[in-house]
Amino acid sequence: MIGDAIYHILTNDPGVTAQIGENVFPNLVPQGQSTTAAWYDTEEVTPLNCRDARGSFSGTIEIGVISPDFDKMILTLRAVRKSLDNYRGVAAGISVRFFTGTEGQAGYDDTLKLHGKSLRWNILGQILTP
Repeated sequence: MIGDAIYHILTNDPGVTAQIGENVFPNLVPQGQSTTAAWYDTEEVTPLNCRDARGSFSGTIEIGVISPDFDKMILTLRAVRKSLDNYRGVAAGISVRFFTGTEGQAGYDDTLKLHGKSLRWNILGQILTP
């Protein structure tokens, strides 16, 4: 549900696509990915009420970026953050509100030779189409 909206927002943002094109993946970046890419995790998003027939939800999402180039990773994170910080709109049939994101730790994987860092957002949303 919210993953479709995240993918839609990021792959339709010129700043993000200039950095990674459509390399946006749910949960994990596919093994062997050697270019800069983003992943998103929506496991902490839950319905607001189990009896809510309107499809309202809230929670926290995490979006990470990996890249063989540290500077490209930082530029991509900035583009993602600019796209999602305080975003309010409709994407992929979902009305969604992102609040200000918070940054996680940057890291480097010696085996894969990839830099990585993630951001987290609190969100509210409602599915508009069944």
